[in-house]
Amino acid sequence: NYIEHYVDIIAKENGWKVVEIDFDPYNATHFSSNMQYKGYKTVEISQTMKVLSEPTSFFRECVFEGKVRHDNNPVLTWAVSNAIEKSDAQGNIMLDKQKSKDRIDPIASTIFAFVRAMVDEGPSINDHIASQEFTF
Repeated sequence: NYIEHYVDIIAKENGWKVVEIDFDPYNATHFSSNMQYKGYKTVEISQTMKVLSEPTSFFRECVFEGKVRHDNNPVLTWAVSNAIEKSDAQGNIMLDKQKSKDRIDPIASTIFAFVRAMVDEGPSINDHIASQEFTF
């Protein structure tokens, strides 16, 4: 309920148009149903190797190439410092919440955004990252 209320209030206060709400389906049936009822587009993003490997790799590549502007956000810095990666026999990767030192939600949310940006039908993510408008 807190998150539902927060989305409604923060969007109105800032004049934002919420395009979609992405969520991990674990224990989120009520949340996603309520948000759909309110008129929001909701997109389920499972926290699986199959879904997260490519966006995680792409995000890491963008960071190493200096294509992600960080602006020294202390919460994101803290989350990244806590994050531990796991891989499978095929070389797929994702963040491992169980092995991470502490909370990693901000960086996990960033990877979720990359999942959606990689399949978005709008401007390419590469063009957006290369633009001066991309930041955290």
